[in-house]
Amino acid sequence: MEPLRMAIERGREAGLERSEIDNAARILNDLELRTQAVAFTDVPRSDILKLQACVSRDEIVECLYTLMKLKAKDGFRAEVLAEYHFQNFMFCQKQGYGPEKASALLSMMRILHAQTVIDKTADLDEAKSLLEDLLARHSRQLPPFSVGIFSAAEVALIRAYATRTFLRHFKMFQFMYQQTKDVVVCEVPSRATSQIPRLAPLHTNFELNPLEVPQLQEFLRSEALEEAADQEAEDVRLDSCAKSP
Repeated sequence: MEPLRMAIERGREAGLERSEIDNAARILNDLELRTQAVAFTDVPRSDILKLQACVSRDEIVECLYTLMKLKAKDGFRAEVLAEYHFQNFMFCQKQGYGPEKASALLSMMRILHAQTVIDKTADLDEAKSLLEDLLARHSRQLPPFSVGIFSAAEVALIRAYATRTFLRHFKMFQFMYQQTKDVVVCEVPSRATSQIPRLAPLHTNFELNPLEVPQLQEFLRSEALEEAADQEAEDVRLDSCAKSP
């Protein structure tokens, strides 16, 4: 990488075209990212010390939400990732890793998930290859290409752990980001008062003869009896008037 970095600097001094220098700088940046150690990148030393001092699961998960930039609005995905990072941290605790090793492993597992599940849909072989690259980058003291954070025995344990956890459930992790959700939006008008129903048109064909309605017969019968009684009383009165001298 150093020869490439020097070539970029000399190219700038010689006034080469910006596009050529930018391409070389992009290649250099990619090389640096692929060889950069990830210890204390996602989880700085002060934060990993706080994390290791937590005494409850809830405290650890809350810290991991912040450190790994998880968002509660992501719902189920965030919960699964929180559990994923929690189990990775518990592996570090079980192995008795110090701050540097614990921070490195948490970031390695985050990168493994992000680059094979979130950023792109990789296959299982690509995920295994990335895992081996991360392990090699952190198990040999060959700066600037790699650093010897983990021993060969620790690398074997990490490989076995990643295989029985992340790689074993690799398709499940991918499924969470491949599924689609259909959203149906319905507009519901909000009114302060109930809506007045529309007036129905009236027509003479809608009229009914009350004498033909069974429910009205009782009332009509009472009215007929009253009218008959009134008529009879009127007839009696008229007869009385006619007979009087």
